[in-house]
This record gives sequence, C-alpha cells and structure tokens, in this order.
Amino acid sequence: MKKGFLFFPAFIFAATLFAGNAETLEIKCERASHVYKKGETAQFLIVVKDKAGKNLAGKRVQYSVTHENGRKNEVVTSTEKGVKVSVFQDIAGSCSVTGAVVDEKGKKVKNSKNAVLQGGAGAAFSLEEIRQGYPEEKDFDAFWEAKKKELAKVPLKAEYKEVDLKTWKKGIHKRYDGKIKVYDVKINCVGKVPVTGYFAFPVNAKEKSLPAVVIYHPYGVRSANIPVQYAERAIAFDVNANGLENGREDSFYRNLANGKLKHYFYFGNTDRETIYFKDMYLRAFRALEFMKSRGEWNKKDLIVTGYSQGGAQALAVSGMDKDVTLCVASCPALCDLGGVWAGRRSGWIVPQHRLKKGKNGKCVTADGDKIIKATSYIDNANFAKRIKGEVYISSGDYDTTCPMASVYAAYQNIPGKKSFTILKNAGHWAWNPEGSKAVEKILKGKKK
Repeated sequence: MKKGFLFFPAFIFAATLFAGNAETLEIKCERASHVYKKGETAQFLIVVKDKAGKNLAGKRVQYSVTHENGRKNEVVTSTEKGVKVSVFQDIAGSCSVTGAVVDEKGKKVKNSKNAVLQGGAGAAFSLEEIRQGYPEEKDFDAFWEAKKKELAKVPLKAEYKEVDLKTWKKGIHKRYDGKIKVYDVKINCVGKVPVTGYFAFPVNAKEKSLPAVVIYHPYGVRSANIPVQYAERAIAFDVNANGLENGREDSFYRNLANGKLKHYFYFGNTDRETIYFKDMYLRAFRALEFMKSRGEWNKKDLIVTGYSQGGAQALAVSGMDKDVTLCVASCPALCDLGGVWAGRRSGWIVPQHRLKKGKNGKCVTADGDKIIKATSYIDNANFAKRIKGEVYISSGDYDTTCPMASVYAAYQNIPGKKSFTILKNAGHWAWNPEGSKAVEKILKGKKK
C-alpha cells in the first residue's frame, strides 16, 4: 500500500452546524498504547461534547494529520458517533492528529470557560527501528574537546547579588523567606555572553550535604526563575538560556525577542563555529562547573533537567560531562536534526525543506549541506552516545514541534539506564512523570 493518509468517511456540512453548545473536543487513538507496527493503520476518533458529556452532531471541526511524509488538512462535521480518521504509515516514525472546532469563517470556537475547543492525539510506528538520519561527523569529539579547552582557559568567576524574596513575587516570601537563600548570579564564559541565572539553596546548608539540580530553559527570551521547587532540599541553579539580565521588566525581554534575538535559533546555522547553540551549550556546561565548585554539593548527585530547548541543553551537557548522574528531558529539542535524510521529520530547529537528500547524496539546496553539517555538532543524537548517567525522556504523542520520532532517535543512542515515556493526548508539553519521580527520590535521600 502506498504510504500516506486515509480519511474515512467524507462528510457534508449539516444544516444543524451550530446546534447545541460545544464544551470539549476529544481526539482519541483507538489503541490504548498509541503504539503500532509500520504497515499498520492507526485509527483515531474525533468527538465534540457538550457540558454533560453528550456527543454533539453538526459541529465544524478543522483538523490536520501530520505524518512522516507530509501533512494534510481536512474540515469535517461532527456526528454523535464521532468522526473516524485513519492514518497508514509504512516507515518507522510517528504521526499526529490535531484539530479545533471552528465557525463558518474558520475561526476557532471557545467554550464557556473561554478556552479554545481543540485537542489532539498521536501514534508511534515501530519506534524501536528508528536510527538517526544523518551520520555523526568524525571529528565530533575533537571539536567539543577543543571547545571545552577554550572554556577552561577562562577562570571560573561568579558574581553574586542576593535577592530579597520580600520584593520578589507576591506571596513567595511567605513560604520560602528565611528558609532559602537566593542569588542572582553572573558567571564568566567564553564568547560575549556570560552565564546568568538564579542560584538558591537552603539556609544553613552544610558542606558536601546536598544534591545539585540545574534547570535549563525552553526557547524564548525571558528571565530565569527562582528554583523554589528544589531549593529547600538541594543547591539549585535556574539558568537563563541567553545569558541575559534577570528580573527585568517584561518590555526588556519583549524588545529583545522582537529585535536582536528574534529567531535566534537560525543564527549562524551554516557553520559549527557560529551556530547559536554552540555557545548556549558551553554556557550550560559552565553552569555545571559552577555547581560542582560549590562546597554544599555532595559530590555525588548532579541532576540536570529541562523542557524543549531546555531538554536539549540537559541532554547535551549530560554527554559533555561524565559527572551528570541524572538527566530529565521533557519533549527535548535539537534531536535527530538530520532525520529528513531518513525520510522522517527532523527535530526542531532545522529548515527541513532545505535539507532533503538528493540523488547525488547531498542536500537539495546549496546551503543545505552546510546547515546539516553544522547542526550535526549540536545534535543530541550524537551527545546521547556519550551519556554516562541515568536518563528519563518524555515525548508528546502529537508533538509537532519536536516530533516523537526525532526524540526517539536520540534516545536509541543512550547506552546506559534510560526510560522513555509517551505522553498520551499531549503535544509539546513540559511534563516528565517518571523523571520527576526519579528526582524526587534523590531529594528525599532515598537510595536508587
């Protein structure tokens, strides 16, 4: 059977299009595991419900199926039995079905709680067969060892500015003031940008007594956060992804996001020396060096965690630093950036249409070969091979930002103890239930 999409059945819009009040849109995979073998057909059901949970007919639903081989959009009318959608895939990978209730003009409809009526679900096909799409560069290790040597020539110096929790966010001091100390920290690094973030730990923390937790941020231009969720039981560092000043007014970050740092994910992406994430990874690595220099660290538990771009940093530094004992990466980005060469969707952040492999064994566009080679040096499918610690990865079943297949390609390369969780009926979501349990176990002082 030809790879692609099957849609059953076709619907004509009913005259009762907007009869009744829709409250929820549910898209469900008919298989509880959401897991299939390649060559099988995944079945989904789209249902619109009212407040009482009754299935509604006559509602306009606009949905998309995103597949390893493309994307297709459809508009259908809901029925009391639901609308069936079938997706056939004959290669290892993943697919997603996402949709929203819309009006006659195509505008998304909201429910009584002013929430958009939308949802999604996805499925995996023979994930165990997935391998990274673009081969590792032969000098990958040599390149990063050279970068770490450059960093080592810059003496680690940290500037501390204590944060008064009473002036922070309303109510935060009532629970944490007097229990934790918080510092706005600036650490020197290679390049033009320092490491910045909020560092926190318990008041009266003793020498060599606490685990260390480093939190990395998803894509965006923002302040770091005070890591209160860890600071009573660990030394914790919430790292600003872009090395910016923290605690500034919203307009400061908004102006950067719309100006100097707009679309920074594409900066310098044709050269391994100029690609933006090279320095971001080095800042993430220096953040670990800073934490290991602190006397409160127990010299045993070094935990890194992050979501999306933050998950990418967590995986990368786990491959760069053998002292990382636990990595928790939720829907990580920058995985299998050459996945398009294997006929799959690549991970965030590459322009996939420019990286497709031509008959001559090179990319179809002139700058594609430069991009795919440069991005291979920041690809977590490569860093994953070098991870020594325990790893917990999660992936949303209908994540179209960091497709499940791209994440799994990196996961396959992790040599040690690892866990992969498919987040069902979830998109690009900062959730990692098994990883959170693993962190909590350490913070409670329990042995593995």
